[in-house]
Amino acid sequence: MVVSKMARDFRPRYILFRISGEKSLFPISRNSMIFSLRSYAERFFSCSLKEKKIYLTRFDGWKGIVRCKHTEKQNTINLLQSITEINGKSVVIQTIATSGTIKSLVQKHDKEPMLSK
Repeated sequence: MVVSKMARDFRPRYILFRISGEKSLFPISRNSMIFSLRSYAERFFSCSLKEKKIYLTRFDGWKGIVRCKHTEKQNTINLLQSITEINGKSVVIQTIATSGTIKSLVQKHDKEPMLSK
């Protein structure tokens, strides 16, 4: 089987993160989180999430998983940690773990209820 160069070059990394902030802010809607990711990515990278291949795969209002290219892992972590405001309220985003598969995140962090589907 022949695998294209593009397929070989995309090795996803999944980053588990948790958001803390004012109680009145939670739960944060998926759309609000995506909007914040987009606006901070435009400032941080000067390009879109789509161009960087960053995607919010799972989100429950408090914690989530972001997928990115393996070469963009550290930039994506920095992006997440640079988000200081969602819906006009102050937040702190803490990255918990990084993995090559969602399955291994689930196995290592099975206390996180949003991870299991």
